[in-house]
Amino acid sequence: MRDPDPYLAAALRCPSPLAEGFDDAWVAGLWAQDGVERGSVKAFLATHQRIPGLGNGVLQDICWQARVHPRRAVLTLDAAARAGLIAAARSTLAAMVAGGGRDTERDLRGAPVDVPGRCGVRVRWLPGVRRGRGDGRWPYRTRAITLVAMTGTRRDGLPATRTRRREEILDAALALFDERGIGPVTTNHVAERAGISAGNLYYWFSGKPAILRALVERWQAESTFPVALAGGDPVAMLRALAHVLGEQAEVTGRYGALARELVPLLRADPDLADVYRTSYEARMAALGTAVAVLVENGLLRPAEPPLDILDMVIGGWVLAELGPGYLQAVGAADRVRAVLVAPLLAQLTDRGRAALEVRA
Repeated sequence: MRDPDPYLAAALRCPSPLAEGFDDAWVAGLWAQDGVERGSVKAFLATHQRIPGLGNGVLQDICWQARVHPRRAVLTLDAAARAGLIAAARSTLAAMVAGGGRDTERDLRGAPVDVPGRCGVRVRWLPGVRRGRGDGRWPYRTRAITLVAMTGTRRDGLPATRTRRREEILDAALALFDERGIGPVTTNHVAERAGISAGNLYYWFSGKPAILRALVERWQAESTFPVALAGGDPVAMLRALAHVLGEQAEVTGRYGALARELVPLLRADPDLADVYRTSYEARMAALGTAVAVLVENGLLRPAEPPLDILDMVIGGWVLAELGPGYLQAVGAADRVRAVLVAPLLAQLTDRGRAALEVRA
């Protein structure tokens, strides 16, 4: 009997890059192998079957997504670049798996044929800058290969089924985070709950941090205050503000797991912090404008010095974001709505109380 193919034998000893075993510890071992630091990125990815499933057909796409030149020396990569390279490898392979593999079908004239459910390869030339070989920049007229999922649908947007599947994954993750806490939940758990393979999940999200960022974006989008707060009739503005504060209890309740662990999450993930900060700044601007108009029109009492309007707005924001999670944790979830509206009611003037039909 012949000895097995050495490449096959090596691949069988390694976990799939789409499996849970291909974790941070395993990847750290790959970077630490002899000769890796002295070689190029392409050599790291394509030789010795370090990562099963990688070959010349996908290397360019991986490097392009990671914004790393294939000839760049590994020793010049920092931790962020290495993590980005591995994430690009996983997402590229996941896209191929989700698309049914590489498309090699051609018609009688040799032209590629779009086969629904398969994954094709599109080659394009990109303008670049002439640079030396070792400076890590893309050379002039670099060829980049982009994987294209061929679903038989229009290419100018995602089909509704794809959008729905993404939301199903986020719903599954949110339910698990609420049941078990964010820390213990892995991408494999999320995939199992969503009813898909772990590899298919990586077609949608590069990992758990990406899922968390998407959930925070969705939470903030559902928390957006209506346009009426930024202008218009002051009484309508006051009523809209009171309504939103009451409804915010339900919104934050749906994202209770995120609210309970929000501060540690923001400290651990700078990208997530940027996403959240954008929402924070937009809402501060809208709320600040609304409160100033309500004070000017005699519906709200002004802040007592040394406090100002910004202090009032920030206090309301913190209470709306963190209060529901705290009250749920201490068994007072039934008081969330009243607690969120209480600061607004405390600042009402007589005219404001009349507008909201609040008894003194």
